[in-house]
Amino acid sequence: MKPIKTVIWKPSPHDPSKQEYVGQRSALEVFEELRYHLESIGYLPDEYFLLDSDLRDGQEFPRDSYLFCTTDYGGNEGIYVDVSLRIPKDGGGFTTRNFATGKTLGESNVDLDKMFLTASAITKAFHSDGIHSRYMMVGRQPEPEGVVMHLTPQEQRLIVDALVLQRNQALEETHQVEQLLQRATGGITQFIDQTGMRPLWISDMDHAKLAIRDGDLDAFYRVLSVLPEESVQLLPMAAGRPGRVGMEMTEALLEQLPAISPADYLHACEQAVEIGDTCRAKFLLEQAEHHVQDLDLSLYGEVIQYAFMSSSENRRGVKMARDLAKSCTTEQIAAADPQLLVCAANFEHHQLVRTLVDKGIDANVCAADLIHTLDRHREGWQITSLLRGGMKIDPQNYAALGACIDIGNAEAAEILLRQGMDFDGYTAWAAQQHLATQNTEVEAALAALWDTELSPTAQEQEQSAHGIQINM
Repeated sequence: MKPIKTVIWKPSPHDPSKQEYVGQRSALEVFEELRYHLESIGYLPDEYFLLDSDLRDGQEFPRDSYLFCTTDYGGNEGIYVDVSLRIPKDGGGFTTRNFATGKTLGESNVDLDKMFLTASAITKAFHSDGIHSRYMMVGRQPEPEGVVMHLTPQEQRLIVDALVLQRNQALEETHQVEQLLQRATGGITQFIDQTGMRPLWISDMDHAKLAIRDGDLDAFYRVLSVLPEESVQLLPMAAGRPGRVGMEMTEALLEQLPAISPADYLHACEQAVEIGDTCRAKFLLEQAEHHVQDLDLSLYGEVIQYAFMSSSENRRGVKMARDLAKSCTTEQIAAADPQLLVCAANFEHHQLVRTLVDKGIDANVCAADLIHTLDRHREGWQITSLLRGGMKIDPQNYAALGACIDIGNAEAAEILLRQGMDFDGYTAWAAQQHLATQNTEVEAALAALWDTELSPTAQEQEQSAHGIQINM
């Protein structure tokens, strides 16, 4: 595997053979690429692997920092691998800060060995020059313990040949076999190319999949032009591969693929969301109208909802959902499922609620539910703010007015009346529904306001009092 880059370079306009420094990649993008790599080789800690909370909102990976790992037992349970950064200080010396932390609950000797291998894989992912020992974990069920082995080049080739054959014959174990291949070779496509022994039983589709996992652009482009129509299944894989390589593969596939089904395209968008790549998710949404067969505009709302629901306790997912909503057109947001509003309110993502309303989502169907949800979270003030901000509620939606009365929000109820809702119509509807009034004081105040100021009769009387007459 090629080392994970933390710096962005571009060819110099004065000398294309030289590179110019552009800036730092975001810490989140670097972390997601590392996480993807560990998962692909089977070394992702099984309890969790998390980026430091102070680096989740687009902060740059610190320049000139050195990444290193420490592995040890935890104070209570499990084994931890801490990924840290040694950062140079302006006045000289260094400061150290956490980058990411992984944990496994197991505490056996094999668990400790495997966490050290995880630390080794992390170190090699950033600092390796491509020449290093190959390690793999070999285990059989039902034995609880595994064995860590170092392989000679001859043994490595023997294992790889056997695994490639195994991959073809045992389809249900394909993922585990690919993990072992990754660990035994560092890069499957690279190994095949180096040995000149591309087995006949690896199809172009398989080769493309392996190239995406390895991040091998050269191998990917070699098979891209001969891929069959079912290569649409490669799009979610590419969309979920972090970094510039994944983005380039995604763009190349979109240029080649025929019309894509809504389900396949939604899956690709979800994979971009999973790796926290807002730019890629935006790109896919922008390209949807050009590549999706029989596009339903509700797709945009589904991706937004997936963004905050897949990480409801993570600020990153909420921020991504809001950024995606801002990038959508009013037509696209208007076609979204109105329950998106209720979900966002239920998770107390108030800025997302505000953005959806500002973008024109139709809240009419779920208005009463939304009002009760906001009140339940003690956000009654936001109901008033949303109504004043133009939240769409039909004048005949008496359930919305009833919800305002139930929670005792007289101000919000008054806004609905002033926006054209008929209080007499509401009274008749409530009687027909056999609804018992929860707040008689609020209802009485609204009735008085209606009779003295807002009803058609009251308005006619006010016009007459000001001498407004129409001569026939």
